[in-house]
Amino acid sequence: MTAVDADVLFDVHAHYSVPTTSATRQALWQAGRREQFLADAPFEWSVDNTLDFLEESNTVMQMLSNVPIGHDRLDASNDFGRTLVAEYPDRFGLLAALPTDDAEASLDEIGRMSVADGWAVTTTYNGRSLADPALDPVWEELNSREAVVFVHPNAYGLAVAGMPTPLVEVAADTGRIAVAML
Repeated sequence: MTAVDADVLFDVHAHYSVPTTSATRQALWQAGRREQFLADAPFEWSVDNTLDFLEESNTVMQMLSNVPIGHDRLDASNDFGRTLVAEYPDRFGLLAALPTDDAEASLDEIGRMSVADGWAVTTTYNGRSLADPALDPVWEELNSREAVVFVHPNAYGLAVAGMPTPLVEVAADTGRIAVAML
């Protein structure tokens, strides 16, 4: 594509998930409801539904990101994302997740997922803040690659004072971490 129509959209923040069972989706949804997450039903991502949405909304490219808790789940998610991009290279790009609770594991994942278009991190992963100096080697590596890094608020944070995490904490979390990193 050489010219971009004014009505064409590029989606730089799109969540996806690996296929799961109905029981797993129900359990995740119930856990989220306990923390005031306001989803009215379990989430099920589908490539077919997403491709239909891209057509309906005139979105030509969607950057997929998902930062699940747990290194095994994170690796599986990155592998699934890589498969989606290989199958639909003109529709999807991948912001591969990094397990930023462990600098060495993050560096390993950068090497393993070198085909990624960029990287997705959450402000706090398994209790470790992006501002932790232990992550300096990760930032140095990403900087040396001139990498794109998408910082997502910690969507797994607990509700505070009974307030819905997505409406209160998510809005402040990224700014708080950016200031801490500076």
